[in-house]
Amino acid sequence: MDPAVISNQTAFIYDGDADHGDVEIRGLTLDVNAPNLGDLNQHSGGADGFSLAGDPLSFSLYNVRITDTYTRGIRCRQYLSSAKYCTFDRIGIEYHKDSGSNTHPFDSLQTPKGSTTVIENCKIKNCPGSAINIRYGDGTYRIRNVYAAGTGSQFLKLSAGERVELRRINHTAYTAELESLLPDEPNDGFLGRHFIQSLGDRGDTSVTLDMEQVSTKNHTSYAFQVRDSVGGPSDITWIGDRIAFAGSNMYTDDEVIRDRQGAAFKNVDVGEISVHDTDAKVFETEDSYGSIATLSTGDVGSVGSMGDINVGSHLSGGSQLNVDVPSEDEVGVKSQSSTEEETTTTETVDDSQNDLPDWTARWGGDPSDWSVVSNDSTTGDAYVEFSASSVNSHAMSWDDVGENTDIEVLGLVRVSSEDSDGDGWGRLIGRGGTDASGNMVGYSAWFVRSDGSVKLRVEKDFNGSQTTLGETVANSNPLDEWSYLRLRINGSSVQAKNWSYGATEPDSWDIDVTDGDVTNPGWTGIGSWSSDTQMFDFFSVGTSGEPARLDDARPEIAWQQPLSEETVDGTVTLKISVTDAEDAAGTPTVEYRVDGETWSTASFNSDTGYYEASWDTSGLSDGTHTLDATVTDSAGNTDSSSITVTTDNSGASPVVNGLSVSQVETDTTDAAFAIDWEVSDSDGDLSTVDLGLYDETNNEQENTKSVDVSGGSATGTTDLTASGDDGTGNEYTIVLTATDNNGNGTSATASASASGDGLKPQIGRFSVSESQKGDGKANITVVWDVHSSDSELRSVDIDVADSDAVVESVQWEVSGNTASDIDMFNIEQVTESNYSIALTVVNSSGKSVSTTKSVSV
Repeated sequence: MDPAVISNQTAFIYDGDADHGDVEIRGLTLDVNAPNLGDLNQHSGGADGFSLAGDPLSFSLYNVRITDTYTRGIRCRQYLSSAKYCTFDRIGIEYHKDSGSNTHPFDSLQTPKGSTTVIENCKIKNCPGSAINIRYGDGTYRIRNVYAAGTGSQFLKLSAGERVELRRINHTAYTAELESLLPDEPNDGFLGRHFIQSLGDRGDTSVTLDMEQVSTKNHTSYAFQVRDSVGGPSDITWIGDRIAFAGSNMYTDDEVIRDRQGAAFKNVDVGEISVHDTDAKVFETEDSYGSIATLSTGDVGSVGSMGDINVGSHLSGGSQLNVDVPSEDEVGVKSQSSTEEETTTTETVDDSQNDLPDWTARWGGDPSDWSVVSNDSTTGDAYVEFSASSVNSHAMSWDDVGENTDIEVLGLVRVSSEDSDGDGWGRLIGRGGTDASGNMVGYSAWFVRSDGSVKLRVEKDFNGSQTTLGETVANSNPLDEWSYLRLRINGSSVQAKNWSYGATEPDSWDIDVTDGDVTNPGWTGIGSWSSDTQMFDFFSVGTSGEPARLDDARPEIAWQQPLSEETVDGTVTLKISVTDAEDAAGTPTVEYRVDGETWSTASFNSDTGYYEASWDTSGLSDGTHTLDATVTDSAGNTDSSSITVTTDNSGASPVVNGLSVSQVETDTTDAAFAIDWEVSDSDGDLSTVDLGLYDETNNEQENTKSVDVSGGSATGTTDLTASGDDGTGNEYTIVLTATDNNGNGTSATASASASGDGLKPQIGRFSVSESQKGDGKANITVVWDVHSSDSELRSVDIDVADSDAVVESVQWEVSGNTASDIDMFNIEQVTESNYSIALTVVNSSGKSVSTTKSVSV
C-alpha cells in the first residue's frame, strides 16, 4: 500500500473509550519514518509516536527513543505521569514543510490538579514547534536535566499548570542543523524563536514558574514573554536563581524579556540572572514587579524598562553566568541493555541506576524514582531526590555499609512539593529485609501526617504487618524546612529524634521503645510512602554501636590567585583557600581543572595556608578560560568555585598603578568627578586609557572618555560628569581600562558618591540688554527667573562690574520655589565699553549656582 494514502500512521493509540489504567513503556526505539511516508496532511492523517486518551490513564516512558514522527512525539489527551531518559529527534519536520503548521514532542500536556508530571534526563532536538506544550489543567510539572536544541517555536509553551519547575535546562533555540532540515524557512520563521512564551492560563490558577540552573541562547526573536491570549489568570509568578540568557533577538530588534497585553511577571524573586550578546533591550516589563538580586549584562542594547522590578546589583559588563546544565551526552536514552532488570520475590536490582551506583532498590521500589540532582544544597552541591507517580513502599539500601544488626542512621530531608496522596516522608530504615513470604522486615523512623499534624513515628515491619511502636509531634516540619532525623537500633532498643537544620541537636530521644521481633542483620537505607517529591541532602551511618556522624559544616572554597577576570601569562601559581569547621587545615581534598578538562589535585602549602598548583598557560590559546575548583571534606561535604581568566602570552599587560576620585564643585546641577590615574607597561607600548562613570543607584552609564597614551608610563586627570545628579547622594563606579598596542588590557575600578546635601537651585532665564542715554551714561536691563526643586529659595544677587570693581549691585530676599524679576541699572559714568553681569542664586539648603554674562555699552 502506498504510504501516502494511509490516513493515520500513529504508532501507539490509547483510545478514549478504554480503561487503560497505569501504562509504562520501557526500552523502546520508535522510528516513525516520516520522510518516507509522503504528504499525510493532504489525507487528514497524522503520524504521532503516542496518542494518549482514555480515563483513567497514567502513562510513563523510561529509556525511549522517538524519531522522525510526522506530527507529535506524544499527544497527551490524558495524563502523562513521567518521561525519563528519553530522546526525541526530528519531530514534526515533514508536517511543517507540508502545512506550515507546528506540532510538538510533548504536546497538549494536561496534568490535573493534585498530580505531577516529571520530565527528566531527556534530550529534545530538531522540532519546528515547542519542545514542551503545557496546555490544560492545574497540575505540577517538574522538568529537570534536559538538553534541548533546535526548537523552532520555543522550549516551553505555557498556558496551564499551577507550578512549573525547571532545573538544569540546557537550551539552544536556533541551530544550523534545524535550519538544514527546513531549507525554505525564512529567518523570522520557526528556526528557534523563543525560550518561554506564557499565553495565560486555561486552568483556574496562575502559574508559578520556578527556574534554577538554566541556560538558554540563540533566539531569533525575544526569549521570554508573558501575555494574555487564552483567557484565565494571565500573570505568572517568576522565581529562581542562576539563569543565563545569551544571543537573543538575532533577527528582530525587540526585547529579551517582556510582558504584553496587560499580563505581568508578578512577585519576581530571582537571585542571579545574566543577559549577554544582543542588540536588543533586556527588559520591557512595565506592568511587572518584584526583585532580582544580581543582574549581569554584557554586549546588550540597553537595560530597557523594568517597571517595578528592582535590581539589587547591576553588573554592567559583567560575565555571563556559568550555570550547571547537562551536556548532550549526559541525557537521553541509555544503552538498551542497561534497562534489563533482575527480579526476585524479595528485591529489584536495576543496573541502570547510574545516579546511585552504590544503592539498591528494595521492597519493590523503582530505582528510576530516585536521582541525584546537581544543585546547591545545605551541605554540598547535590542531593538525592525522590519523585514517584504513585504511593508505595519505595526504598533504597546503601550497599557500602552491608548488613548490620546494631545500626544508627542520620538523614536530612525536606519535602519540596506536597501532593494529596500518601503522607509518609523521609523514611530511615535499619535491619531491612524480607521474610520467606516476601514480606517487608525492619525498623523505620519517618515523618507522617496523623490527626492533622506532622509527627515523628517509629514503625516495625514484621510478619506481614506494620506496627507503630511510638509516635510524637515532630519538632520540625519537613514540609516547611530542612529537618534532621536520627534512628538508633541497638539490641532490642529502638530510638528516634528529630530537629530543624541549623538548630542544636537535642540530647534526649523523642521516642525510646523496646522491641525484640526483628533480630537478624539487615540492610540500611532510605524510603518513602508518598508520591511527594522529597530531597535527602545528608545521610550518615554508624555501625557496631558507633553514632552516625553529624557534620553539616559545609567547607568553603575560593580562588585567591588568579582572581576572576584577571589577565595572566606564563606559569602561574594557583592558590585556593579552604575553610572547614570540622577538618584540620590541609585535611580536605582540593581538585581543580581548566576549561572542563581532567581534574588535578592541588597540594596544601602549610607555609601559605593555601592549596597550590603550578599552571603553565603557554600551551593555551590567548583568550578567556574557566578555572573550576572543588573541595571535599572528610564527611563528604563539598563546595566549588569557578572563575574566568584571560591568558595573554603575546606580551606583558599594562598595569594600573594608581586610581583615585574626587568630586568637583560646579556651577551646574551635574555631579562632576576628577579622576586621577597612573598607568604603566613594561613593554613600553601603551595605547589608550578608557574611563567610564556608571551610576550604580540608577543602573545607568553616565559618561565615558578615552585618552590616547604612549610609551611605558602615563598619568592624567580626567573629568567625568553625571548629568543632573549633584546633591542626589547616588553611588558610582569608575572603571579604567589601560590597553597596549597588542590589545592587552588591564582594568581597575574605584567608587564615588555624589554629595547628598540636596540639589542646587537652577537658573531658568537670564538675559541682559543695554540702552545708552547719552552724556556718557547707559541703562542695563536684566531679566531673570530662577527655581529650586527640593528646598525654598533664599536670595538672588546681581552684580554689575567693570574690569576693576563692582559698580552696581542688588540683592533680593526671596522665598518659595520660584522667583523672577526685571532689574534696571543706571551707569552714570561709562568708563569702559564692556561690563559683566553676575547672577547668583542661593536656596535654603545653602546650595548656590552662579552665571555671568557680558554686555557692550
